[in-house]
Amino acid sequence: MKWFLPVIAFIQLVTIEAAANADSSAPIHSRKFVRLNDCEFVSTEYADGDSFRVRTARGEFVFRLYYVDAPESDERFPDRNREQAQYFGITPAESVASGKAAAKLMRDTLTGKKITVYTRWSSALGSSRLPRFYAVVEVDGRGLSDVLVENGLARLHGVSVNHPDGRKAPDYIATLQTLEREAKAQKRGAWANSRPEIEDSSMVETPEVMEASPWLERIGFAGAGAAIVGAGWLLTKRRRRLHSH
Repeated sequence: MKWFLPVIAFIQLVTIEAAANADSSAPIHSRKFVRLNDCEFVSTEYADGDSFRVRTARGEFVFRLYYVDAPESDERFPDRNREQAQYFGITPAESVASGKAAAKLMRDTLTGKKITVYTRWSSALGSSRLPRFYAVVEVDGRGLSDVLVENGLARLHGVSVNHPDGRKAPDYIATLQTLEREAKAQKRGAWANSRPEIEDSSMVETPEVMEASPWLERIGFAGAGAAIVGAGWLLTKRRRRLHSH
């Protein structure tokens, strides 16, 4: 199997070259939270209560909140509007109005403040031209998810993970549920027009998607390409030897 050694060496060489040329600013997916300090909210037209652009020391990114889902602020997704409306026991039109209120609350809470972002660079998909990542966002020592829920402008829905402050996901969700019960009792936000007969405020959780980072993808493709090229080179060389004999 001595013929295999040049292939390994060739793959390693190309892989090292790919790593050297990779974009060092590209986020690398992590199992642990990365803390980004002194971030700033960037106002955009598409910003919603739970999804918005933030300027960090590493560049600008779109972040999507863990744990909660604010109502859509427009009618582009009718099925989603109906689903969100049902959670609060309101009409789709009232849900959209609540979504606009959630977006305003988010802007009022974050604008001009130093924001702390905790992210694992897990993809949250989305339609923005920038990649979108799940995050916990804090300002003035409070989580934005808490602020939205206590004001009745977000439902408990979506991806939940252990909180970066050390709390287990069920414990933090229990805190959000307490805030939600208070908002509901005080008829805040979307709960102001809630009709019990059409309400379905059951929490829905979805798994977090940990995708391979662009950096690792480039290395993977480079390695695969190197293997193909190396194998082809060796096969050609072996055939020439056989024909020469």
